[in-house]
Amino acid sequence: GQVLVETTLLWSYVLEMMPKLQMPGFQLLLLSLHLMDVRGHQFLRNVRLTTDNGEIIGRRVMTDEDKIIDQYSSIPYAVPPIGEMRFKAPRPIDPWTKPLDVSSFPLACTQIKAPTFHGVLNEDTMGENCLYLSVYTPVSQKGPHPVVVWVHGGGFIGGQMSEETNLPENLVGSYNVIAVAIQYRLGSLGFLYLGDEEAPGNMALLDQQLALHWVRDNIETFGGDPYRITLMGESAGSGSVNYHLLSPGSRALFSQLITMSGATLSNWAYSDPHKLVSRTRDLLSALSCDKQSVSESMACMRGLRALDIVKAEQAMPNITGPRFTPTNDGHFITHPPHYILDNHLFYGVPVLGGVTHDEGDFFLEKVAPQLIQASPPNMTNEEFLLYFQRMAGNRRQPVMKQVLEAYHRYLFEETGLEATPFNILRTLLGDVRIVCDVMFTMSKYADQSPEQTFMYVLNYKVSGLNQPSWRGVTHAVDLPLVFGHHPDHNKCLSTQDQLIRSRLMTYWTNFIKTGNPNCGDEGNCVRDTWISMGSGDRRTYLLINDEPRWGHAYDFHKRLCESANPK
Repeated sequence: GQVLVETTLLWSYVLEMMPKLQMPGFQLLLLSLHLMDVRGHQFLRNVRLTTDNGEIIGRRVMTDEDKIIDQYSSIPYAVPPIGEMRFKAPRPIDPWTKPLDVSSFPLACTQIKAPTFHGVLNEDTMGENCLYLSVYTPVSQKGPHPVVVWVHGGGFIGGQMSEETNLPENLVGSYNVIAVAIQYRLGSLGFLYLGDEEAPGNMALLDQQLALHWVRDNIETFGGDPYRITLMGESAGSGSVNYHLLSPGSRALFSQLITMSGATLSNWAYSDPHKLVSRTRDLLSALSCDKQSVSESMACMRGLRALDIVKAEQAMPNITGPRFTPTNDGHFITHPPHYILDNHLFYGVPVLGGVTHDEGDFFLEKVAPQLIQASPPNMTNEEFLLYFQRMAGNRRQPVMKQVLEAYHRYLFEETGLEATPFNILRTLLGDVRIVCDVMFTMSKYADQSPEQTFMYVLNYKVSGLNQPSWRGVTHAVDLPLVFGHHPDHNKCLSTQDQLIRSRLMTYWTNFIKTGNPNCGDEGNCVRDTWISMGSGDRRTYLLINDEPRWGHAYDFHKRLCESANPK
């Protein structure tokens, strides 16, 4: 865009002026490198490594914080899921014999068209040959370095590892960890399910699991420690990393977990196997592929264009959340998530997790788009009850009055918000879609490891966001703070933003290094100690604001979630 045009013009001017500039060649070289990327990602030179599969060629760059890192942006970890491999469990990538250039990002996985930080994905920027991962390594410090594996969000129907807000260069360059980002199949291409090896379900989670195998087997080559691997995800990525904690096949592949605004229990993160088979049959019928046998049906589906499948999926009757999601397939997970959590049938590891203060504001645009057009938004009690019934279903009518009274009486005393129908709806949406499930899941983790489970609520809004004044600290606004980027790259973080960003990045990277957010492996400890959740009903969490303070996941909110959540 404009930045590229201005850079090109400036570069042309420098080339024209070089004969007139009385500067040594080395200074001219430094100037030219600086002008190659006004964002500060200066290309320095190519770098080479030999993995188990073959030699790769990446890039050494300088970040916008003047740190030097190596970046390998498109390492294949699986056989492309095209042709006969479509809808099947992934297979490890075959070795290659010639050096492989992995310096540029791959296509995003085929998905429903949706706005991203790059604009709108189209046929030229996405495709099925998308099972790649990126590795970012620090150059200045000796290893072995702790490793964080990032799983992007997007509701299991969208997203990519090259979203600018999620790029981990600053995390790597400034805090000396290795970061790996992975891509995985999405929508029906990643979760179609017939209970058969032709359509086994959970293909996307199996993609992630295979990528974790690759990381464990290869990360030492990059200077990483295969025994210090942290899984981290946000939203659907957070749901994904929680699934790996419940999956027997993933247990040996990581040592700790960072889970941000997502859990396996949410209705958008899990489908009953029978319902998912029914939904799969509906999609087959819509594409004229519901044949007499599974093999015939899937042969038909493999003969279609991927985009036609995605478009048919998008045209299916609307449900709350994505149409194709993880399920209990008897292989990746052997029981429904709530059963595994209730019975503590999961691997106890250190966990850092939490939510943003106003998660529900993100979902209002989908649930009540006409309401948020007003400034400020407003709604009547009757309109609120209509939306609440739509969320909760008739079977929840007896508790509606109880829930309303509870939000009036307790919740808004805690938040300071006026108890209007609109504010109740936005808070209720956040609780039903995100908060209650995260709180319940974190409590189960704390039952297993009370002194190694750390919960947060983020209540700090980055300055200069292009959003309505009523919108609070909503879903995904923690990402620019954790990764160190302003979501609008034409703006800079304020002084206070930088302070909060530094606090979050220190907590997160300390946890990546030691399993404790308070102290890093160099022995440096934070001023504001983060207390673990502990045991009992009064679970402790860190409220991250201008000045951090402590809160309690009190028993009231637990009861409120149980009554309000329409499961």
